[in-house]
Amino acid sequence: MTIHPAFYETNTINFSGRTLNTMKKTFKTMLYATAVIGALYSGIAQASAIALKSEATIQDEYLRLGHIFSGLDNHEDYILAQAPAPGKKLILNAYSLNQIAASFGLNWKTANAFEHFEVKRDATLIDAKLIEDVVAEHVKESLNLENIEVELSNSRLEYVIDKKFGKRLDVADLNFDSTRGFFDAKIKLANGDEEQVAGRIIQMVEVPVLATRLRQGDIISNSMIKWVNVPSNAISSNTILDAKDIVGMTPRRFVRENDLITDTDIAAPLIVEKGDFVTMILSNGRLQLTAKGRALDNGSKGETIRIVNKSSNKIVEGTVTAPQTVSVETGNPSAIF
Repeated sequence: MTIHPAFYETNTINFSGRTLNTMKKTFKTMLYATAVIGALYSGIAQASAIALKSEATIQDEYLRLGHIFSGLDNHEDYILAQAPAPGKKLILNAYSLNQIAASFGLNWKTANAFEHFEVKRDATLIDAKLIEDVVAEHVKESLNLENIEVELSNSRLEYVIDKKFGKRLDVADLNFDSTRGFFDAKIKLANGDEEQVAGRIIQMVEVPVLATRLRQGDIISNSMIKWVNVPSNAISSNTILDAKDIVGMTPRRFVRENDLITDTDIAAPLIVEKGDFVTMILSNGRLQLTAKGRALDNGSKGETIRIVNKSSNKIVEGTVTAPQTVSVETGNPSAIF
């Protein structure tokens, strides 16, 4: 690997995509100490070929000679410096590598002035999602709340600790304002550190939504419905919460998948359209009369529409009972026929 000369004698720190370059003054001191102490070991024959490793990810608290070079017969565990902080990395440029090799009498030199070595300290990342999940479980158990989500005030919050510590978190001293939904709590990391966190506890509600986009005229079936959790404050008085109130209905207009559905978004499907020829049925006891007419309105099942009698041109009202079928209620058949 190569590195631009502008990065010489810098300590490049990087974790989760964030890079911080700081001047590595202390490393010069380390090199001097290495040169003095390493001189004691200079001239020691190496039976194996010395080679620079491609890179190193370590859990050690110290950077050792064996982390950098392979083929060493001895002194692999010799401590060169403090290792980078957990989750961070150190870049040794060509000058630093040559100084270390010369100090220990290693038969090795960099191939060019841009050759470098990168060592990274392994780490455990505690991110916001993990903290939110742990706090949510604690809230469910301690406050007896169900179907809730936790949202930290700082969604980018993260802690980096040594790899030897796991991701275990303990929650203590949780304070919850049930009126406003805000909380603050103390969390204890696996390495013993204690941190203060804050955020919101959101009560969720499971509601039926469409699994695919539908248009007017499409009849909604059970297979077109799925259930999602939404914040309770997103629910309005006319939001539909029961799937049975959706099945068999049709959108009044385009309804997108995952959108909350209100009673104004859907309607019973039209089974009689304006201009359709329909059968008018008059039932009076055992007497049942039928006549042909033309619908003057659109109608869904159960709706009242106007019909004009095809023969007499009389206009009457009737209730839609089936496709192209209308029931007419009147005590005087002559009023219809």
